[in-house]
Amino acid sequence: MKHFDFNDEDFGFQHQDVIEYQNKFESMLKNNEFSFMDANQIEDLYQFYWIHSKKDYCNELLEFAIEIHPYHSNFYEYKFNLLYYDEQYLEALEWINYSLLIFPFHYELKLLKGNALRKLEKFDEAIEWYMNLLHENHEKSEIYFYIGISYYAKDDWKSSENCFLMAFQEKNDDIESMIFNLVITTFDFSFSENLVKKYIDLDPFHSESWYYLSQIYFLNRKYDEAIQAIEFAIVINPNQIEYYKQKSEIFIHQELFGEALQYLFEALQLQSENENILYNIGVCYQNLELFDDARRYFKKCIDLDDTFFDAYEGLADCLYELERYHEALHFYKTYLENTINLEVSLKYIDLEIELENFAHALDYMKELEELIYDEYLEIEFILRKTYIEYLKGSENITEILKENFYMETHHLETSSKLMYQSAALSFALGAKNTGYFYLENALLKYPENYEYLFDYNPDLMNDTEIQLLIESCK
Repeated sequence: MKHFDFNDEDFGFQHQDVIEYQNKFESMLKNNEFSFMDANQIEDLYQFYWIHSKKDYCNELLEFAIEIHPYHSNFYEYKFNLLYYDEQYLEALEWINYSLLIFPFHYELKLLKGNALRKLEKFDEAIEWYMNLLHENHEKSEIYFYIGISYYAKDDWKSSENCFLMAFQEKNDDIESMIFNLVITTFDFSFSENLVKKYIDLDPFHSESWYYLSQIYFLNRKYDEAIQAIEFAIVINPNQIEYYKQKSEIFIHQELFGEALQYLFEALQLQSENENILYNIGVCYQNLELFDDARRYFKKCIDLDDTFFDAYEGLADCLYELERYHEALHFYKTYLENTINLEVSLKYIDLEIELENFAHALDYMKELEELIYDEYLEIEFILRKTYIEYLKGSENITEILKENFYMETHHLETSSKLMYQSAALSFALGAKNTGYFYLENALLKYPENYEYLFDYNPDLMNDTEIQLLIESCK
């Protein structure tokens, strides 16, 4: 199994230096000694502890930092954040009030106080506090944003909308992104739709507004409106690759894969090396059952990014359809070496069984059983182990089928699979009376799942008597 580690240099510090600081600080704690550390060293060490989720050390370090650097405001912010992310909002508010006694003109600390008030659902106090900040010489778009959130939380949507519109007019890209993120993840559909339409009224040529309006419609399955909105975005900014991807996603969700391909290839002309586009082209070809074309694009995606593991599954699926079974097996295994996915695990096991690699299939099931307990998975394994016993010509197969048929599970679907498998394999073994007994009982309890019968004995699809029995139970 592959493990993914943090790259500490991405967080602004050198790993070797911070290990030195870590050893120094932890030695101080252990031996109850004092040793000076400058503020930059403490900041680097705090970041290190934070990204590695060592909250106890974060707290100890900040107590030490504030004691020797009492006028370094960042440490007060970090202390607030520890309390805030630990959902200790009252303690966070008390801490920020204390901090503001030391730094009465510190804008960031003032903003944090408003955030604590919001989390405590003191929305009127939060709004009043933010309003006071507007009179100071600060970035107004951020303050309008937080006031808008506060009004929204207290169901005053009109005031909330006005604040977001004022934030929009300040032309701050970061705040716009924050608002648009809430529009597609949090806010009520009608509120989001009205807000973004008003943004468009203010600036009809703001392509991002059209893009997010399309996303709002898309997420609410209003596909025609989503298409119209994204087409406006493309007309305004025809060089934005995300707009073509969005349009293709709308078509993919409607299973209009040919139309989706048109816009994916337009996106590919703008950026020929984009793994997401290559993957989605593969998905479209796969759904159109053009498996060799799909295979090529999944392979291109992997060549560009060998950690794009969904492409391994797509590639394996296509190779299977092309009857290139050993190659398919290789890519399923590669996928499963890097991530856990029960659906793909079952595909891999089924292919091992199909290739009569029974020992490999059984070993992998045993490995997964030790790793995960899941009743659904347990039943799926019983089905496969039973099928292996049947294929191997086990003397105990009749008794195994009987046990499976009477097995009680909490999952109705898996119960029906067991019953239909027992029927299907009994017919295959020539035990027609037993097969009919199992089948009639399965149809009585789970008539809608009759197709499971044919998964284990496709020849029964041509049996007129069985087809009549199934029809009579529908």
